[in-house]
Amino acid sequence: MKKLVKKLKNKHKNMTKKILLVDDRENVRVTLRDIFENEGYTVVVATTGEKALDIIDKEKPDLVLLDTELDTVVPQSMNGFEVCRQIKKVKKLPIKVIVYTGTLGMIDAVKARHMGADDYIIKGEDPAVLVEAVKKLIGDAKN
Repeated sequence: MKKLVKKLKNKHKNMTKKILLVDDRENVRVTLRDIFENEGYTVVVATTGEKALDIIDKEKPDLVLLDTELDTVVPQSMNGFEVCRQIKKVKKLPIKVIVYTGTLGMIDAVKARHMGADDYIIKGEDPAVLVEAVKKLIGDAKN
């Protein structure tokens, strides 16, 4: 029995943490995916809020990295604030959410927090800031 428990602990210990990256812009998805895969995380991507919610149910990510504006692929698509609200307030999932945007306004930061976001990052900041925010919320890729 002790061997089985030890084996299960080691298996869990070696699992990489999973990030769902939700952005409608391919260049951003490619860049951020590369950054987080190089850090050792498993990265799954979605281009719309609706797809993100479907993927969350199937993939069970540890963290969702969520753009606020998701309407270039599908006009009138659910925006990042609404996806965050669905995750945190409607479904009440224990998934960490970082909202990021190109908008510099404090109103978006307040809105993101009100919707349940665990953190808010402005696009264009040093990618190390985003990596540190992820590590702060879910730890290194393998713990």
